[in-house]
Amino acid sequence: MLAMKRWMLVWMTPLLVGLVVVAGLGSRGTARAQTSGADAVATVAALQTEVAGLRTDVDALQTQVASLNQGGTRSTASGGTGGLVATPVASTGGSDAAGTREDPIPFGAPARVGDWTVTVERVEADGTALVMTEYEFNEPPGPGEQFVLVRVAGTYEGNETGSFYFDLAYAMVGESAVAYTIFGDSCGEIPDGMPIADVSPGGMVSGNLCWSVRSEDVASLVMYIEPLASFDESERVFFALRP
Repeated sequence: MLAMKRWMLVWMTPLLVGLVVVAGLGSRGTARAQTSGADAVATVAALQTEVAGLRTDVDALQTQVASLNQGGTRSTASGGTGGLVATPVASTGGSDAAGTREDPIPFGAPARVGDWTVTVERVEADGTALVMTEYEFNEPPGPGEQFVLVRVAGTYEGNETGSFYFDLAYAMVGESAVAYTIFGDSCGEIPDGMPIADVSPGGMVSGNLCWSVRSEDVASLVMYIEPLASFDESERVFFALRP
């Protein structure tokens, strides 16, 4: 009888071990499936973060191009996210010719800049809420700053094709006498932004430009636009942002 029990124990043990292994594999498969699902969610979130980072990188590269064309000494103000990058702006002379800083193009009036005729259509002095609603990954303006949206229309007057976004450099300047660049002081993703599109002669595009600006400068702001490849400040045209 004892021999029989020993024989049954020897015979049953591998079977029990096999069942335990199968059960363990099943539970591991379930755990892996749950882990895989969690990993997928994490991957999507990581990709969204990467996209936001790439947008920031593109802005930074274009800032360098804009700063080379605008000249001056760049400095970074301290404090908070979206800290402004400032470029000192030289005076453009007297007010005998419209389009200077002292005598800007009147609000809503067209002016020729390079191969483009440009018009300021609308200004949102505090567009912070609009920008933050547009894209959930946008960073808010830094302490003491706000987003300023300017809607601009451009008609291409050149002979081939042009792109407002790449043909022109645009910035703002206020009482503090430092420039806010479209890239160094970017608002992030904005509503109805100026399209990146090729335009044939006579074609028109319109859209918003946006800057993160010190609130104390908002009342005195003027916008200036110049050909992107220009090193001549006489080609810089200033536009009034108020009627």
